[in-house]
Amino acid sequence: MHVVLSRQTHQLRWLDEEKTILQLDIHPGWTWDDGQKVLEQINLQIGWVEHDVYMVYNFSYKAQILSRNLSLSNLKSYLEKDMPNERQIYIIGADPILATLIRTLAGLYSYITENAGKVRFMDSVEDAYAHISGMKADLVTP
Repeated sequence: MHVVLSRQTHQLRWLDEEKTILQLDIHPGWTWDDGQKVLEQINLQIGWVEHDVYMVYNFSYKAQILSRNLSLSNLKSYLEKDMPNERQIYIIGADPILATLIRTLAGLYSYITENAGKVRFMDSVEDAYAHISGMKADLVTP
């Protein structure tokens, strides 16, 4: 595991030596400003490697994401940032309102970005890791 960025409100880390799984753990106190800054770092990290990357957004720490600064344009801006080698985006533990907003925007803006089709909601990080393992195995199997 390689920690890229660690703050009180979040931690960004590569989970494997090959740098194929990048995980953002989101903690209480998180703001949309934090999100914008860390998204730039995520895009840099993914851009530095030439292979597929699986991105895991872990909201399991019960961070309050839906602040008074929430706007649809914030969420839309996240979906619009498409990294060609970002193979799948996993969202873990998002509260129901945030999950609904993400699903709605992903549907509305799927014509803008391929990211909308990459989003998967999972119940746990373990479920996401299992899905990633299956996807990697499918890529190796002829």
